[in-house]
Amino acid sequence: MLRSLRYCAPFALAATLLAGCASLERDAREAVLAQLPSPPGTTFSDLKRYPGDVLCGRYTATDLQGFRVETHDFVYSGGVAYRRPSTRERALFCTREPGAALERELGMSPWEGGEGTLGQIYRDLRALTDAIAAHVAATGDVPLGGLAELAPPAGDYLDTLPADPWGNPYRFEVGLGGRTQRDYRLFTLGADNRPGGTGADADVGREHLPYLDRLARL
Repeated sequence: MLRSLRYCAPFALAATLLAGCASLERDAREAVLAQLPSPPGTTFSDLKRYPGDVLCGRYTATDLQGFRVETHDFVYSGGVAYRRPSTRERALFCTREPGAALERELGMSPWEGGEGTLGQIYRDLRALTDAIAAHVAATGDVPLGGLAELAPPAGDYLDTLPADPWGNPYRFEVGLGGRTQRDYRLFTLGADNRPGGTGADADVGREHLPYLDRLARL
Protein backbone atom coordinates (compact mmCIF):
# COMPACT_ATOMS: atom_id res chain seq x y z
CA MET A 1 0.00 0.00 0.00
CA LEU A 2 2.84 2.40 0.82
CA ARG A 3 4.24 1.91 -2.67
CA SER A 4 1.00 2.93 -4.36
CA LEU A 5 0.35 5.85 -2.03
CA ARG A 6 3.76 7.22 -2.84
CA TYR A 7 2.60 7.73 -6.41
CA CYS A 8 -0.56 9.38 -5.20
CA ALA A 9 1.30 11.71 -2.85
CA PRO A 10 1.58 14.69 -5.26
CA PHE A 11 -2.24 14.72 -5.46
CA ALA A 12 -2.82 14.15 -1.74
CA LEU A 13 -3.28 17.57 -0.20
CA ALA A 14 -5.58 16.22 2.49
CA ALA A 15 -6.53 12.93 4.09
CA THR A 16 -9.64 12.70 1.91
CA LEU A 17 -7.48 12.74 -1.22
CA LEU A 18 -5.29 10.00 0.21
CA ALA A 19 -8.41 7.94 0.80
CA GLY A 20 -9.44 8.59 -2.80
CA CYS A 21 -6.09 7.31 -4.04
CA ALA A 22 -6.47 4.13 -2.00
CA SER A 23 -10.03 3.66 -3.26
CA LEU A 24 -8.97 4.04 -6.90
CA GLU A 25 -6.20 1.49 -6.40
CA ARG A 26 -8.58 -0.97 -4.74
CA ASP A 27 -11.18 -0.62 -7.51
CA ALA A 28 -8.50 -1.07 -10.19
CA ARG A 29 -7.13 -4.20 -8.53
CA GLU A 30 -10.60 -5.72 -8.24
CA ALA A 31 -11.41 -4.94 -11.88
CA VAL A 32 -8.20 -6.55 -13.13
CA LEU A 33 -8.56 -9.60 -10.90
CA ALA A 34 -12.13 -10.13 -12.10
CA GLN A 35 -10.80 -10.66 -15.63
CA LEU A 36 -8.01 -13.10 -14.78
CA PRO A 37 -8.43 -16.88 -15.17
CA SER A 38 -6.36 -17.47 -12.02
CA PRO A 39 -6.47 -14.40 -9.72
CA PRO A 40 -4.82 -15.86 -6.55
CA GLY A 41 -1.24 -14.71 -6.07
CA THR A 42 -1.50 -11.80 -8.51
CA THR A 43 0.73 -8.86 -7.60
CA PHE A 44 0.68 -5.24 -8.78
CA SER A 45 3.53 -2.80 -9.33
CA ASP A 46 4.47 0.57 -10.86
CA LEU A 47 1.07 2.03 -9.99
CA LYS A 48 0.63 5.63 -11.11
CA ARG A 49 -2.42 7.84 -10.98
CA TYR A 50 -3.29 10.33 -13.73
CA PRO A 51 -5.88 13.12 -13.98
CA GLY A 52 -9.46 11.98 -14.44
CA ASP A 53 -9.23 9.05 -12.00
CA VAL A 54 -6.99 6.93 -14.23
CA LEU A 55 -4.60 4.35 -12.81
CA CYS A 56 -1.86 2.75 -14.89
CA GLY A 57 0.46 0.00 -13.78
CA ARG A 58 1.53 -3.61 -14.18
CA TYR A 59 0.29 -6.92 -12.84
CA THR A 60 2.03 -10.28 -12.51
CA ALA A 61 -0.16 -13.38 -12.62
CA THR A 62 0.00 -17.09 -13.33
CA ASP A 63 -1.94 -18.97 -16.00
CA LEU A 64 -4.94 -21.15 -15.21
CA GLN A 65 -2.71 -24.14 -14.43
CA GLY A 66 -0.51 -22.04 -12.15
CA PHE A 67 2.69 -22.74 -14.06
CA ARG A 68 3.56 -19.77 -16.28
CA VAL A 69 4.10 -16.37 -14.68
CA GLU A 70 3.57 -13.32 -16.89
CA THR A 71 3.72 -9.57 -16.29
CA HIS A 72 1.58 -7.18 -18.32
CA ASP A 73 0.53 -3.55 -18.34
CA PHE A 74 -2.99 -2.48 -17.38
CA VAL A 75 -5.05 0.71 -17.45
CA TYR A 76 -8.06 1.45 -15.25
CA SER A 77 -10.42 4.28 -16.19
CA GLY A 78 -14.11 4.93 -15.69
CA GLY A 79 -14.69 1.65 -13.88
CA VAL A 80 -13.16 -0.39 -16.73
CA ALA A 81 -9.89 -2.32 -16.62
CA TYR A 82 -7.93 -2.61 -19.86
CA ARG A 83 -5.62 -5.60 -19.63
CA ARG A 84 -2.70 -5.53 -22.03
CA PRO A 85 -3.60 -2.10 -23.42
CA SER A 86 -2.27 -1.13 -26.82
CA THR A 87 0.48 1.43 -27.21
CA ARG A 88 -2.14 3.97 -28.30
CA GLU A 89 -4.40 3.23 -25.33
CA ARG A 90 -1.49 3.78 -22.95
CA ALA A 91 -0.59 7.03 -24.72
CA LEU A 92 -4.19 8.28 -24.40
CA PHE A 93 -4.81 7.19 -20.81
CA CYS A 94 -1.42 7.29 -19.06
CA THR A 95 -0.75 10.99 -19.51
CA ARG A 96 -1.14 14.17 -17.50
CA GLU A 97 -2.26 16.02 -20.64
CA PRO A 98 -5.16 13.94 -22.03
CA GLY A 99 -6.47 16.71 -24.28
CA ALA A 100 -3.10 17.11 -25.97
CA ALA A 101 -2.88 13.32 -26.31
CA LEU A 102 -6.18 13.22 -28.22
CA GLU A 103 -4.90 15.86 -30.63
CA ARG A 104 -1.55 14.09 -31.04
CA GLU A 105 -2.72 10.47 -31.27
CA LEU A 106 -6.11 10.84 -32.99
CA GLY A 107 -5.86 14.22 -34.68
CA MET A 108 -8.96 15.58 -32.91
CA SER A 109 -9.89 19.18 -32.30
CA PRO A 110 -8.91 20.77 -28.96
CA TRP A 111 -11.12 19.81 -26.03
CA GLU A 112 -11.48 23.46 -24.90
CA GLY A 113 -12.91 22.43 -21.56
CA GLY A 114 -15.80 20.69 -23.30
CA GLU A 115 -17.15 23.95 -24.72
CA GLY A 116 -15.90 23.56 -28.31
CA THR A 117 -17.03 21.33 -31.15
CA LEU A 118 -15.44 18.24 -29.61
CA GLY A 119 -17.39 18.85 -26.41
CA GLN A 120 -20.64 19.03 -28.36
CA ILE A 121 -19.83 15.85 -30.25
CA TYR A 122 -19.05 14.12 -26.96
CA ARG A 123 -22.36 15.12 -25.40
CA ASP A 124 -24.28 14.05 -28.51
CA LEU A 125 -22.52 10.68 -28.76
CA ARG A 126 -23.02 10.04 -25.05
CA ALA A 127 -26.75 10.91 -25.27
CA LEU A 128 -27.23 8.74 -28.36
CA THR A 129 -25.29 5.83 -26.87
CA ASP A 130 -27.33 5.97 -23.67
CA ALA A 131 -30.57 6.13 -25.69
CA ILE A 132 -29.52 3.10 -27.75
CA ALA A 133 -28.74 1.22 -24.52
CA ALA A 134 -32.23 2.05 -23.25
CA HIS A 135 -33.70 0.84 -26.55
CA VAL A 136 -31.80 -2.43 -26.21
CA ALA A 137 -33.04 -2.85 -22.64
CA ALA A 138 -36.63 -2.31 -23.76
CA THR A 139 -36.66 -4.25 -27.04
CA GLY A 140 -33.69 -6.61 -26.91
CA ASP A 141 -31.88 -5.08 -29.86
CA VAL A 142 -30.46 -1.87 -31.29
CA PRO A 143 -32.76 0.34 -33.41
CA LEU A 144 -32.60 -1.57 -36.68
CA GLY A 145 -34.59 1.16 -38.43
CA GLY A 146 -31.97 3.77 -37.60
CA LEU A 147 -31.58 6.52 -35.04
CA ALA A 148 -35.03 7.88 -35.94
CA GLU A 149 -36.47 5.12 -33.73
CA LEU A 150 -35.05 6.90 -30.68
CA ALA A 151 -37.06 10.14 -30.92
CA PRO A 152 -40.69 11.09 -31.59
CA PRO A 153 -42.81 10.07 -33.30
CA ALA A 154 -41.14 6.65 -33.51
CA GLY A 155 -39.68 6.51 -29.99
CA ASP A 156 -39.32 8.38 -26.73
CA TYR A 157 -35.71 7.72 -25.76
CA LEU A 158 -34.68 11.25 -26.82
CA ASP A 159 -36.69 14.46 -27.18
CA THR A 160 -35.01 15.19 -30.52
CA LEU A 161 -32.20 13.70 -32.57
CA PRO A 162 -29.01 15.78 -32.34
CA ALA A 163 -27.03 16.83 -35.40
CA ASP A 164 -23.27 17.24 -35.35
CA PRO A 165 -21.77 20.76 -35.02
CA TRP A 166 -21.96 21.20 -38.82
CA GLY A 167 -25.61 20.21 -39.11
CA ASN A 168 -25.01 16.69 -40.40
CA PRO A 169 -26.87 13.70 -38.93
CA TYR A 170 -24.75 11.28 -36.93
CA ARG A 171 -23.88 8.12 -38.82
CA PHE A 172 -25.29 4.84 -37.52
CA GLU A 173 -24.28 1.46 -38.91
CA VAL A 174 -25.59 -1.84 -37.52
CA GLY A 175 -23.34 -4.90 -37.50
CA LEU A 176 -24.28 -8.52 -37.97
CA GLY A 177 -26.53 -10.21 -35.43
CA GLY A 178 -25.83 -13.40 -33.51
CA ARG A 179 -26.43 -14.92 -30.13
CA THR A 180 -25.67 -11.60 -28.47
CA GLN A 181 -26.79 -8.04 -29.05
CA ARG A 182 -25.78 -6.60 -32.41
CA ASP A 183 -22.78 -4.33 -32.46
CA TYR A 184 -23.00 -0.95 -34.13
CA ARG A 185 -20.99 2.07 -35.20
CA LEU A 186 -21.99 5.61 -34.23
CA PHE A 187 -19.90 8.51 -35.50
CA THR A 188 -19.51 11.85 -37.24
CA LEU A 189 -17.22 12.41 -40.22
CA GLY A 190 -16.34 15.91 -39.06
CA ALA A 191 -16.64 19.27 -40.77
CA ASP A 192 -15.78 17.94 -44.24
CA ASN A 193 -18.32 15.07 -43.91
CA ARG A 194 -15.71 12.75 -45.44
CA PRO A 195 -13.78 9.82 -43.92
CA GLY A 196 -10.44 10.70 -42.38
CA GLY A 197 -9.02 14.11 -41.65
CA THR A 198 -7.68 15.93 -38.62
CA GLY A 199 -8.78 18.84 -36.48
CA ALA A 200 -12.35 19.85 -37.31
CA ASP A 201 -12.37 17.24 -40.11
CA ALA A 202 -11.47 14.33 -37.79
CA ASP A 203 -13.86 11.41 -37.51
CA VAL A 204 -15.12 10.96 -33.94
CA GLY A 205 -17.12 7.91 -32.90
CA ARG A 206 -18.51 5.84 -30.06
CA GLU A 207 -15.17 4.01 -29.76
CA HIS A 208 -13.62 7.26 -28.55
CA LEU A 209 -16.07 7.76 -25.68
CA PRO A 210 -13.79 6.23 -23.00
CA TYR A 211 -11.17 8.91 -23.74
CA LEU A 212 -13.76 11.69 -23.88
CA ASP A 213 -15.45 10.43 -20.69
CA ARG A 214 -12.09 10.81 -18.97
CA LEU A 215 -11.77 14.43 -20.17
CA ALA A 216 -15.30 15.17 -18.97
CA ARG A 217 -14.32 13.99 -15.48
CA LEU A 218 -11.52 16.54 -15.16
